Amino acid sequence: METTIPQFGIIGNGELGSALGGALTKKGEQVLFYDRLPDRTTTASIEDLVRSCPVLLLCIPSWEAKGVARQIAKASHPGEERLVVTLSKGVEKGFVTMDALLKETLPKAFDIGVLYGPMIAEEIARGRRGAGVLAVSDTKWFHPLRYSLSQAGITIEASGDLHGVALCAVLKNIYAIAFGVSEGKHLGLNSKG
Repeated sequence: METTIPQFGIIGNGELGSALGGALTKKGEQVLFYDRLPDRTTTASIEDLVRSCPVLLLCIPSWEAKGVARQIAKASHPGEERLVVTLSKGVEKGFVTMDALLKETLPKAFDIGVLYGPMIAEEIARGRRGAGVLAVSDTKWFHPLRYSLSQAGITIEASGDLHGVALCAVLKNIYAIAFGVSEGKHLGLNSKG
């Protein structure tokens, strides 16, 4: 594995995809985008993105992840070394987390990863730092990805627990709602605890 990533592919050029891509590009990284909206796309197809980019970042809503993973699988060719990292937080029917969804949908030769943490698109776009926990199925990807993202202003912490990180990302959203209700009802710190 090279010590740098020659080109990133970002699927989903909305707020987060655009912010991450912009931050990576400012630091000299090569980034291609694919989005369902043609004016947000810099490559002809997902197949072109899969062929050109060893690392794909999925910056899409969780309900689109399975369909996109199927498109990536169709576009793949035997022997390709690829990492697909999702930033999508959520679960599929049956409480299938994003790591499990990628594992069951993508070719076995593909490595998978999850990246979650405080990475608010507006902050990243303004040049403010973000942070994330990255878990990957093969650790050879960790250092090159950490380096590139660090250069782009995202501090990365490693985890060896793909499923645990994906599960925590889902639970965080549930806890945030519960804390908001507790705060709105002025129930106090004991209730939050």
